[in-house]
Amino acid sequence: MFLPVAAMDAQTTVDLSHQTRNADFSLAPFTKPSKTGTTLPANCSVGETFFKTNAAAGQNLYGCTATDIWTLLGGVTATGVNPGTYGAVTQVPQLTVNSEGQITAAANLAFNGVTNSTDLTDCKVTLNASTVTVATPCKLTSGSTVQKLTGSATATLSGTAANGALYLYWDRSGRVVADENTPASVACNTQCVTASTGGFAAGSFPLAIANFTSNLFTDVVDQRAIFSNKNVNCGAGVTCVEDTATGELTVTPETSATLLAKSTHQSGQALRCSSSAAGSAHTCNMSPTLAGYTAGMVVEFTPAVAALSGAGTLNIDGLGARAIKKADGLTDPAASEVAVGQQVPLRYDGSVFRLPAGLNEAPLGAGSFSAMPVCNASSSGTVYLLSNSLYPFTRCDGTSWVYYYDGRSVTAPGGSWSWDNATQGGSATVDTSRGFHLLSVPGAHTTGFAVRYTTAPAAPYTRVFAVRLRAALALESVGYMIGFRDSTGKLHGLELGYASGVSANGYYLRLARWTNPTTFLSADAGPMEMLGLPPQALYVRIEDDNTNLKFSYSTDGYDFHEVGSVSRTAHLSSPAEIFFAARAGGASSGAAMDVISIQ
Repeated sequence: MFLPVAAMDAQTTVDLSHQTRNADFSLAPFTKPSKTGTTLPANCSVGETFFKTNAAAGQNLYGCTATDIWTLLGGVTATGVNPGTYGAVTQVPQLTVNSEGQITAAANLAFNGVTNSTDLTDCKVTLNASTVTVATPCKLTSGSTVQKLTGSATATLSGTAANGALYLYWDRSGRVVADENTPASVACNTQCVTASTGGFAAGSFPLAIANFTSNLFTDVVDQRAIFSNKNVNCGAGVTCVEDTATGELTVTPETSATLLAKSTHQSGQALRCSSSAAGSAHTCNMSPTLAGYTAGMVVEFTPAVAALSGAGTLNIDGLGARAIKKADGLTDPAASEVAVGQQVPLRYDGSVFRLPAGLNEAPLGAGSFSAMPVCNASSSGTVYLLSNSLYPFTRCDGTSWVYYYDGRSVTAPGGSWSWDNATQGGSATVDTSRGFHLLSVPGAHTTGFAVRYTTAPAAPYTRVFAVRLRAALALESVGYMIGFRDSTGKLHGLELGYASGVSANGYYLRLARWTNPTTFLSADAGPMEMLGLPPQALYVRIEDDNTNLKFSYSTDGYDFHEVGSVSRTAHLSSPAEIFFAARAGGASSGAAMDVISIQ
């Protein structure tokens, strides 16, 4: 049976969704399942794909994930980050990355350098472009002294662009220093100072080294250390060994030739000079070897073979022969001046060796105060006994005669002294021929004091009188007074008197005011100082401190007791002079006092 078939045209379009099942395109010469183009279509339905031919490789395939919404499939979604290079010498890049590893934000930040030891906060060093900052807290302990910054120290580079390093350190005076030596300039704020040595100064305490390029800081190297600097100068006589692991410094003195050991000093060995010469040309070798003769040096000399007798010389360690003289530096030693084996000190005066004064000879006789020989370098050290003076002896110090009283050196009263009321009733006298002032007042001098006064020095000043009373006072009388005088003749002083009924009969001291040497005005308020028995010697000290006048006394010249203190113009118009005065003291035979010294 045959069915008629109508003629049909060839089919050219296939609806794959309805006309195929399990389509296999693996043998097709090529496939293009997606639309192509350079611009994403404005409209799409979910499931469509589009191949964007002008996109970067791997960024071409898009899918319609919602009506009219195209999404890049399998590639990296654009994040809006501007393309380019991030980071520079003075900047670091700051990046934000999402959970898919995409960079979603990028920016440049100024570089804030930090020290390598971020766990240390003291003296932290930071960099910002051309400025370096040492921040607080920043302290340095040196011995018992603590130095610290009161604010952050900043140093800024400017001027000629240069490459180099800035050294930051504490110096030995407790300052933070910014130190560099390049064509660039550096300026500090008030917390630091600049220097140009180009390194850490000797004895400094390093903080950091900040490197810079074209005046912009690039990095910083921490130089702080646990162990402090050792400022010890080692050299001759001192050996220094440093433990490089711990920083501990061991200092060992050398005692054989440079430094003197205690045991050597106690033995006297270092000064010993023993001569074995058979004649007058003495020689010796010292241990340690003497480097040179020095004026004032002393050696302990011993002639071991021949006595020192007459002219002689001494040559120590080959330094050259020097003459041996007596203490005056001019006279040759006497016959057998120093016996064999006798040890004596020789003092070198720069030219000759001098024997000590008084060696094997009596002191230079009984001198007279008014006829003393000249005291100079040639007679230095000589001693005169003064049989006619209250000063037992005097000694030449190379320039002038030094007088001694009561076991100490004193100054004889000098200067220009004047009289006030010296002739009233009977003339008072003063004898200065024996070095002190012997003030005598006859019994006929019945009214007031005979006063000796001289111009006072400019205040403030202190004067000490050593005074000796030659005879006992009569009852109810005043013997002497010492103090201050003004140009009108008023007196304000410390009186020595003898009275009864004041605690007990006895000698006393009190402050008193006199209108003039013959007119008593009043005694100052305050109790009398009772002395008991008549004092043979007393030290009276008066002081003018330009505000007050002070009066003190002492029985030994060392421990003074203040009797009173008054305004310097309480009685006087101006204390222009100092004085000492005596009166007959109620004795018909008169009275006398020795003013031994004024210091």
